[in-house]
Amino acid sequence: MNNNGVSKSQIFLLEFIIVVLFFAICATVCVTAFVKSDALSRENAAKNEAISRVESAAEIVKLYAEGKDPVSAVGVALEEKLGAVDGQVSDADGTYDDATLYEVYYAEDFTQTDVMEDVTYTMHIVIKMDGSMLKAEISADDSTKPKMLFAVNVEKYVPLAESEGQHD
Repeated sequence: MNNNGVSKSQIFLLEFIIVVLFFAICATVCVTAFVKSDALSRENAAKNEAISRVESAAEIVKLYAEGKDPVSAVGVALEEKLGAVDGQVSDADGTYDDATLYEVYYAEDFTQTDVMEDVTYTMHIVIKMDGSMLKAEISADDSTKPKMLFAVNVEKYVPLAESEGQHD
């Protein structure tokens, strides 16, 4: 019954250990794939929500940019419709001279929040007039890591206020 000093139970035990190790490696690969898949799914959901929020802000900018002070009109609309708050433009190179910044803060589930500890995502809206063109840069980023989710530039022609009352 004993072949060269190795019993059948020892061979069975060795085979069993190899099978268990094989399944453990397979389970590790599967769990890793599921974790990466979940992280990718959450990232894509956040990006899709950011796109929706940024596009909504862009539509508000285009709709309310009119009158003698279109920047203020857009600002009031952003505050009323999105709950935007005044932000600070940090600008060392002068790109945002005469620009107005609004920010909207969102929690992890993209509900609006004013509690800074709960802020996960931030939408920045920089608005300025360039002659008769109202220009807005709207972006959403992940506040927990330096990653922009989505950005769009909006331009709208706003006729000068002096020409509104003139008729030929």
